[in-house]
Amino acid sequence: MEQFLAVALANGLFIAAAFSGMALITNDAVLHVIQATGGIFLVHIGIVFLRSRTALDPAEVHRAARTTWTRNLGLGLASGLLNPKNALFYVSLASAVTTASPAALVLYGGWMFTLVLVWDLFVAMALGFRRADRRQRDEG
Repeated sequence: MEQFLAVALANGLFIAAAFSGMALITNDAVLHVIQATGGIFLVHIGIVFLRSRTALDPAEVHRAARTTWTRNLGLGLASGLLNPKNALFYVSLASAVTTASPAALVLYGGWMFTLVLVWDLFVAMALGFRRADRRQRDEG
């Protein structure tokens, strides 16, 4: 849950920056730092994935080690903030609503933040429900 909230928060930061006129991707230094950090993050995730020796058994998923709330929040924020597609999407979206009033921008931003969070939670629950349903049928 906290990872999905963190992804939505990261999108909220991009929305706030784009709608307030902070064009982060037009500043070459900031853009290069975001790109390099995102690239390093993706390489790190890839290496961790390739080095993983864990074989997950769907019947044993409930025994998986729990991570802390702050770790999940950090991973979600990193995932959202280091995704260059988010910055590009929200900057292009902000350019489409440049004539909107500040109140309308707050409404648009709140709507987009909520929509991202609801969508992420829906996908997680749908996939989690299918996995739990499949496990229950296998056991029954």
